Amino acid sequence: MVSADKWVYGLAVDPEKDKLYITDYGSKKIVVTSLDGSGERTLLNCTDLPRGLVVDRIKRLLFYSTYQYIIYKANLDGTDVTPIVSTSLTEIYGIDIDFSTDSVCWADYCKYHLINL
Repeated sequence: MVSADKWVYGLAVDPEKDKLYITDYGSKKIVVTSLDGSGERTLLNCTDLPRGLVVDRIKRLLFYSTYQYIIYKANLDGTDVTPIVSTSLTEIYGIDIDFSTDSVCWADYCKYHLINL
């Protein structure tokens, strides 16, 4: 079981490796654990408050959004963190991948957006 003291804003499953990725808004971290809740560890210490996240099971990448309107991509081991979208328009609430178009999609407070990978 994942500890109850987290401010969880996002969850993403890696079905190939049976891992669960969690944004902990309160501690500015992304943690990873096994699907049974064991082996929890910090994957990323973020400089901003992490929100939504999604696993690209094909490219083996993690995409996550932050409170400061930035979307990052990283390897699933937490390395090679790179910002891919930065906007000052409004808050990013949801993020997902459209595998049919190889695009990252996100919803902010007012609109739906799409960026090709």
